[in-house]
Amino acid sequence: MSTRNIIFIAALIAIIIAVVIACWIKEMNRNEALLRVAEELGMNFIKKGDDLVRDFTSRLKLFDHGDSRRVRNLMHGDIHDLKAFPAAR
Repeated sequence: MSTRNIIFIAALIAIIIAVVIACWIKEMNRNEALLRVAEELGMNFIKKGDDLVRDFTSRLKLFDHGDSRRVRNLMHGDIHDLKAFPAAR
């Protein structure tokens, strides 16, 4: 293998690692922003849905679409005497 090929492969691996790290940082920043919003609204924030959340959301048609059935970044609580799930991904 030539030096040129080794440099190309190393650069490609470095780019892939940089993209993965950038995506991870973006997700962490998003989680922190959602947590702040939930706190401002007096709501609870669940970063990763547990079995209880999945049992509840599995009965809702909204959560019955897409490839992934995971619940992440869920805000829930009471707003003006109403139960609310305003943000889930």
